Amino acid sequence: LFDAGNTAFNIELRAGDMVNVVPKPRYFIYIYGRVRNAGSFELREPISLLKAVSLAGGLAERAAANRVR
Repeated sequence: LFDAGNTAFNIELRAGDMVNVVPKPRYFIYIYGRVRNAGSFELREPISLLKAVSLAGGLAERAAANRVR
């Protein structure tokens, strides 16, 4: 409901109703090599390689962008 913003599923809760909230899965990625801030990062959803490199502060000064994998 929060992600989609669809209020059609917004139902009224009454006394005695039970709500089960399932946590989103967590992902851990490890970025190392010639990036500005190498290390591990905790995510709530998968991201692209480009976003991962950006999360690590981008490529370092002498990084070979054509060798990123």
